[in-house]
Amino acid sequence: VGAPDDKSLYFVSTVGGNPDIWRAERKRPEDYWWRNDEFELTRVTDDPELETRLRFSPDGKRLAHVKRGGELWTIDPAGGNPTRVLAGWDLPRYAWSPDGKWFVYAVQDDTFNSDVWLIKSDASDPPYNISRHPDRDSSPAWSPDGRKIAFTGRRTHREIDVYYVFLRKQDQEV
Repeated sequence: VGAPDDKSLYFVSTVGGNPDIWRAERKRPEDYWWRNDEFELTRVTDDPELETRLRFSPDGKRLAHVKRGGELWTIDPAGGNPTRVLAGWDLPRYAWSPDGKWFVYAVQDDTFNSDVWLIKSDASDPPYNISRHPDRDSSPAWSPDGRKIAFTGRRTHREIDVYYVFLRKQDQEV
């Protein structure tokens, strides 16, 4: 995933034996990425856990990733200040809010029902279920203004539709 400042790329590699997050920076930063053939590589994480699903916060100050099969974590771009936002066993499908203060995510519960949840990106409050339906809800996405969330859901038989939730009461009344 590219850093928001376009100065580095972040990826997962097994160089050194563990699947860790690495950062690549251009040796010649004045040239376009595609014109560089040498890169400075820096290991960002160094643990036996597989990190995956990398996504930067909108301001570029935090890098979210999933590890241990279903835990959502954030770190700073250098790998410091790790914060576990979410514990779990199912790989969350998640997105940062436009202001970087929240995550929306979908995971399965113990009965394999998938719901859509909200949680603060600093994990200061417990998650809140916004779909609350006994069938499969998934693929959450924020509106660009951060005022509603859309997701796919199955309500009858095999039909899957797009649903949305307004996050402010005054938007629902319009």
